[in-house]
Amino acid sequence: MGMARTVLLVLVALASVAALAAGCGDLGDELQSPAGGGLTATPASVTLPPGGSRDVTINGGNPPYTVDERPDTAVAGAALANNADRTGTLRITAPSTATVGGATSVTIKDTEITSGAGENEIRIPITIASPGTAILVGGGPR
Repeated sequence: MGMARTVLLVLVALASVAALAAGCGDLGDELQSPAGGGLTATPASVTLPPGGSRDVTINGGNPPYTVDERPDTAVAGAALANNADRTGTLRITAPSTATVGGATSVTIKDTEITSGAGENEIRIPITIASPGTAILVGGGPR
């Protein structure tokens, strides 16, 4: 009777695994964004003098990231690199001929993770300031 009992237990175990697998379906389509889900940009907006450039770090969502809407090229250009640490680096550059007071924006999006669910996106405003305008970058009181 020992052998029959072992066979029965094996069959029950296999049936349980098959039922569990059938109930799970394709888990690959159900992946969700990390906690918080949305994209963040640091800094959230950029002010540059004509000819200046600045890097913006993109985090969150489901990389890789892409540029969804490009800035007005008369005001600024944008180049995006996806990093191995699942962040993005957006380099924003103002042409030397950019008009002071000019403004535009760039929109970054992540990868759609569930069919029909859409993707996350973030809009980063860009403003051109006169070369004599003080532009504070990072840091705080020392």
